[in-house]
Amino acid sequence: MSFFSDFLTWLRGTPPEPEPEAHEVFALRIKALLESTGTEVRYDAEKYALHIAGHVCGLGNHFDEWQLLPADEREAGLQRYAGLIFGLVTHQPENSPDWEVARANLRPRIRPRLVIERLLLEHAIEHPEAERPKMLSQPLSRLLGVQLAYDHPNTISSVQVEDLENWEVSEEEALAVARANIALSTPEGSAQQVDEGLWVWSLGDCYDNARMFLTEELRALPLKGRPVVLPACRDAVLVTGEDDLVGLGHMLEHTVALMQQPRFDTAAPLLLDGEEWREWAPDAADPRRGDWRELIHRAHAGTYGELKELLERLFQVQGVDRFVASASMLSNGQDAWTYAVWPPVEGQLPEVELVAVFEGESPDSDSFLVPWADLLEVAGELLTRDDTVFLPYWRFDESPTGEVLERLRERAFEPPKPA
Repeated sequence: MSFFSDFLTWLRGTPPEPEPEAHEVFALRIKALLESTGTEVRYDAEKYALHIAGHVCGLGNHFDEWQLLPADEREAGLQRYAGLIFGLVTHQPENSPDWEVARANLRPRIRPRLVIERLLLEHAIEHPEAERPKMLSQPLSRLLGVQLAYDHPNTISSVQVEDLENWEVSEEEALAVARANIALSTPEGSAQQVDEGLWVWSLGDCYDNARMFLTEELRALPLKGRPVVLPACRDAVLVTGEDDLVGLGHMLEHTVALMQQPRFDTAAPLLLDGEEWREWAPDAADPRRGDWRELIHRAHAGTYGELKELLERLFQVQGVDRFVASASMLSNGQDAWTYAVWPPVEGQLPEVELVAVFEGESPDSDSFLVPWADLLEVAGELLTRDDTVFLPYWRFDESPTGEVLERLRERAFEPPKPA
């Protein structure tokens, strides 16, 4: 059951700015309620989580949702969240070992790929000698992945490798069954038009973003052009047509509003191209092109930012002295680009649109911007692609000098001044 029962009501609600130390007060109240049951609980301020019965329970989403409650409902909300956490950690549901029973309960779950990568990197940091665990997830785009979920009456659990082995089915077969189940659980005509050219599925069963897989239903909507879909979060998927500038504008506005909500997953839409999904990019004629590009680039830069922190911690554990460049965003008010800095040290670059190359061997040297394609063409021999994590990095042992630097300078890019 979804915390939000009505999408439009949800959209109008924006979490207020938290009061000083409100995060900690919320966590300690939940901790006290759980301890009143005789359960041992430890509060982890760094991760903003509670350690209880061998489980780590993150509190971020619960706090954000609690902030949306009216003041007179917050005390009851604390009780509800404490009860939910207690039930989850003390009565963990088991996925049925019987395939014929299990198949009816499978659902696809769209989540940021960063969720899985964070778990894997945290495991490598805390257990540096252990093997990398196998976790089920299929890439949907650069930022999103599809996982197998098991839908229990009161909660959702992830399908594990051991479950597939017990059922003697492949991940692909199980995902096909899960997608079919989404179609069976979606009433005909349940997509709602919320603005001109913009449609929304928001049925409140925690699988709304997976309704992007209902390709026949998408094509049946009165769209202008191929479907553009934003699987924003588990409680909403937005749909418009690629040739509908009005609908795309409304999608942008709703996306910005949804970003203020708990459990927001992505601001990067996807385009249904035949039977394949690919990342959508705004057309040059779209008057909101700059806004879209800034929003999408911020999503990529933010993901690279979290990966940077995790990789730096991993390198520290491994005893590796390596610089990890940040992915940042440059905007001229009408367009936007992702960029990173290539300093005169050993390190690695995120794959971005522009790279700032230092003109000298000192970090205080001036720099100039070079488009990524030109950088690979001219200085590719200095870079080695590293696919350790799901977003690519490029390792380097030194920065460009001499003739290579001069050739790069000839490809320098200057962001155009806004008209």
